[in-house]
Amino acid sequence: MEVCQQQIQEICSNFGLMVDLSHFPTTYETSKFVIRTLRPYINHFHIGNAVVKKGSEAYGDQHPRFGFPESANDTAELLDFFRVLKEEGFLNSETPYMLSFEVKPWKEEDGDLVLAGTKRVINRAWALLED
Repeated sequence: MEVCQQQIQEICSNFGLMVDLSHFPTTYETSKFVIRTLRPYINHFHIGNAVVKKGSEAYGDQHPRFGFPESANDTAELLDFFRVLKEEGFLNSETPYMLSFEVKPWKEEDGDLVLAGTKRVINRAWALLED
């Protein structure tokens, strides 16, 4: 894998992959598997949520808020994601990686409340990581 990474970076020095937590449930993969598999190419982490149960409201890659009914990601999954990042050495203040998130209000939900809830989930998972 290292040879392949070196070859790609020789051709395109700014090549990298964004790892998106909201996609893991749609492909039935774990944080550990995805991050370890893509490790040499990762330059950005992205978090969000998805509903993978067919027929459910907001089914698919709709980026509902954390805790949305029938959704796959919430504090526990984000904590697991952060733990894997820590174990794999990605949480390093000397060489930080980009972390972004994507959630959106569903129907009549208030965007400010969705954003505040997302921050609470992130802060809670981070606090649990530090314990």
